[in-house]
Amino acid sequence: MSRNLTSSMIHSITVAFSPQVTASNTLNPIHLAIATRGYWIQSRILHIPDRYGFFSPGPPRLQVYQGFLFIALCMMVICSIFCGASSVLLASLTPDHKPIWKAVVFMVILVGGTVAMIWVTECFSKRRALDYDWGDWKLRKD
Repeated sequence: MSRNLTSSMIHSITVAFSPQVTASNTLNPIHLAIATRGYWIQSRILHIPDRYGFFSPGPPRLQVYQGFLFIALCMMVICSIFCGASSVLLASLTPDHKPIWKAVVFMVILVGGTVAMIWVTECFSKRRALDYDWGDWKLRKD
């Protein structure tokens, strides 16, 4: 059971960090699933208007981009939390207990500002236009 779980996790992580558009002109399914679920949570549970939300209802290429950006933001926040926690731990282990809270607060403000800036940039991005040309992916018409 654990081997199956481990291989499933490795596969999901590999697909999550793979390109947004594959060589066969298909969209990354993990990014699309993240964006679709994110939009559902944003619109149905949080009731955030589409104009101010991070995720959009479509087109699929835009949703894949937003799913990838969400993964990148989550990784940035997780790495920042890890760095802050390890800094506090290392500071508490020193004999003179130097206060490191100023650095931690600065890092929280820096990461929070970066996330807010990316959010605002994404809300007003030209990629949200319906006629935006992605260049690397074309919608198939069957």
